[in-house]
Amino acid sequence: MLRKLIKTPRGYLSYIRNVRGLKTLSSYTDVLFCNWPFAVGFIPVPNVNKNILIDSFNWSIENGFIEEDASIHAAMSLFGFYEKKNILNSILFPAKVPELIDLTNKNILSLPIDKFKKNILDNYVTYSFPTAEKYVDGVYPIVNSLELLHQMFDVGAKIIQLRVKKNQYENIYQLVQRCCKLSIKYPDSKLFINDHWQLAIDNGAFGVHLGQEDLFNADIQSIKNSGLHLGLSSHSYWEVSRAVRYKPSYIACGPIFPTMAKMMPWITQGVQNLRYWARVLDVPTVAIGGISLSNLRTIKKTNCTGVSIIGEIVNNKDPSESFKTLEFNWKKS
Repeated sequence: MLRKLIKTPRGYLSYIRNVRGLKTLSSYTDVLFCNWPFAVGFIPVPNVNKNILIDSFNWSIENGFIEEDASIHAAMSLFGFYEKKNILNSILFPAKVPELIDLTNKNILSLPIDKFKKNILDNYVTYSFPTAEKYVDGVYPIVNSLELLHQMFDVGAKIIQLRVKKNQYENIYQLVQRCCKLSIKYPDSKLFINDHWQLAIDNGAFGVHLGQEDLFNADIQSIKNSGLHLGLSSHSYWEVSRAVRYKPSYIACGPIFPTMAKMMPWITQGVQNLRYWARVLDVPTVAIGGISLSNLRTIKKTNCTGVSIIGEIVNNKDPSESFKTLEFNWKKS
């Protein structure tokens, strides 16, 4: 049986000792298992110290975090404990950003512990996508039409994302096909397709960008096998930990400021959190959400790799001029 060390009305946090057999987990002996509404999965960790686990989880809850984030903080504290760090320093200066590996088959929860361990080992897959650092080191426009995409190509954007939802166009396939065909004419610019990963593969896009909710429906192995780059969104500690598990081409952190681009339940992450993730992550970090010319310099000071911008381009009377102004100011900041 799983050791349910921490229980709340929203779920529980358990741990399993002596899970061995994975090269990628060779330096870890145990795993945490979390079962919360937004995160069901396991987190490889060093030898579990129950007191550290409980104290750090409670510290996180007392400081206003929900259980999903508290579980990540607990994992960070276990790593930090072996470097003689206290809870706060374990989180502020993490020895490692933990990986959250989602459990897609909840039926295994009823298995005996030895079979549960075997299922973890049998289903763990490692990923590593090529970095997009040299493309996202500036203004990364997100557009919603072929016309806007063409304008961004013409103005010299190094990386552009096409973001359209299924109910916006009758023929999404035709739109993605035309956009990918257009991108061939601009070899110095790279096209990412938001959400529609299969269409991105079929039409030879440079990359695909997925939100956290899209990860559960996407075939990540097929995306990797196709050679595409992968960008992932994140809004919290547990989502960053989930993203880190895939070793993506970049991680988009946000929303940094309030935004009308997308209805989301998340509070704004703010500049301080962006600075934190830019410092601790070993993949390129892209700021997104409410970013404009007025706050561009503030964002640049966080040392994030680049900025993803929607409204300042899509809603502007002259999108090309807006991009040039943003890119110029980013480079001179």
